[in-house]
Amino acid sequence: MSSWSANGSRVRAQPPHLTESQRQLLMEAGIGFIDLAGNAHVEAQGVYISKVSPKPSRPHNIAAPNLFSDKASLVVRELLSRRDPVGVLELAAKIGVTPGYVSKVLSRLDSLGYLSRDQEQKVTLRDPKSLLQDWAAVHDYTKNRMTGYFCRAPGVEAILDKLERAVASEGYALTAQAGAHLVDPYAAFDRVDIYVSSLRATEALAAALGLEPVDKGANVVLWEPYLRHSVFFGCHEVRGVRVVSDIQLYLDLVKYPVRRAEQAEHLYRLLLRPLFEPSV
Repeated sequence: MSSWSANGSRVRAQPPHLTESQRQLLMEAGIGFIDLAGNAHVEAQGVYISKVSPKPSRPHNIAAPNLFSDKASLVVRELLSRRDPVGVLELAAKIGVTPGYVSKVLSRLDSLGYLSRDQEQKVTLRDPKSLLQDWAAVHDYTKNRMTGYFCRAPGVEAILDKLERAVASEGYALTAQAGAHLVDPYAAFDRVDIYVSSLRATEALAAALGLEPVDKGANVVLWEPYLRHSVFFGCHEVRGVRVVSDIQLYLDLVKYPVRRAEQAEHLYRLLLRPLFEPSV
């Protein structure tokens, strides 16, 4: 796909879907564009076309490296969690990967128009909301290996109370509706979803909650994460119970089968929008 500048000259091809920040940069530079999602802005030789597609026809072709893989997403998670500029060495030390790998991920973010660099070459995200939405479009919580259990308790609140009183390993974190409920009660739910990092963590939770494996009627579901390490990045405690980060909660809720969009949007407005859109 080619694009044209304001004077009609052809410039380099654009990606299948241009984010809002990328489109704005091109317009400010006087460069026209047409992408495969239906976004277009062409102003040349008496012709004016301007169209914005509300959603991309398909997710970005994320590659080299996959920004949302287990390792690369550590960089993305840290950048999404902060507003202040950060250098490569500081970022590498914070997330525990090599500076060379961090640089590779930052280059990929830069090529997609997500990154902003200051005079000291420290980076911030130019459009964190679009980046999170692109991630949500390709994130699939069903890739986690899920095992259902039954906990003998009168309801989900009682299960959470038992978990709060239990002495369990650190290798777990609540997610989906149960995690969102602890962060900010909003919607009714009937099961508790918990990430577990290992067999040892599974056994500790099973003993603490008295879990019985079941094929149907589970009120506790343990998730063995396909993002084995990064899914626990940014975990925090609420009421003495470990919960995944707000970013991971959002990702898991977007396609969750029960009231997913409504609860994900509530979480975004409450916790992520002030971070991503402080002026709104």
